[in-house]
Amino acid sequence: MGDIRIKRSFTMIELLLATALSALVFVLAANIFYTMFRVQEQQLEIDDNIEIISAFQSLIQLEIRQATKANLSSNKLMLTMPDSTKKWYEFKTTNGVFNLTYKVNGVAQDILDNVVDFNATIDSNKYVTYTLTMDENGSNVIYSASILPRIYSSDDPIINEWEPQ
Repeated sequence: MGDIRIKRSFTMIELLLATALSALVFVLAANIFYTMFRVQEQQLEIDDNIEIISAFQSLIQLEIRQATKANLSSNKLMLTMPDSTKKWYEFKTTNGVFNLTYKVNGVAQDILDNVVDFNATIDSNKYVTYTLTMDENGSNVIYSASILPRIYSSDDPIINEWEPQ
């Protein structure tokens, strides 16, 4: 007798199940990759913000240390440098966005966005303390420092120019 072979193939149900499972695996993998990409973007944004804040803190601390005079008015810290240059740090709203503006000899530039608050005080010991509150992805982050401008001896005439207000 002849050899009878039965050809076996996939049924329509098996093909539909395989297609559905493949689609499910693909959707899950795509979701995982999308989430990883989003987390990486957020981490890069946080790293950029940390770099910007570090640069800002280095700048303001250096300038406070070098200042020969400091004045405070509402939301504004004005520093007079040894060469008589005036530098301002001002917290203000521009187009509905809160910014910290840096001004040197009348030329202003926004240096920080998403600023919630900026306060500066000068105490009786001549320490300048600033507190900067930033909105970082919906959370308020507070940066603060107290800096003693220039180290004066008691007979240094510059000490009389220092004007805490």
